[in-house]
Amino acid sequence: MFCPQKHQRFYSSLFALVRQPRSLQHLSRCALRSHLEGSLPQALPRLPLPPRLLRYLQLDFEGVLY
Repeated sequence: MFCPQKHQRFYSSLFALVRQPRSLQHLSRCALRSHLEGSLPQALPRLPLPPRLLRYLQLDFEGVLY
């Protein structure tokens, strides 16, 4: 059963993508993931970054789209 009220935060972010270009945050993540493509699983944990940023780079779902 489709229930947009249950996932309002997600759907709001989805519809916002139609009205505006992708965020610099998202484009930066794409560029870094592309650069590390062949060694991503090994390289990400070795980067000196905060855990939240590492999760973002690993594409852990946060309930919104960027």
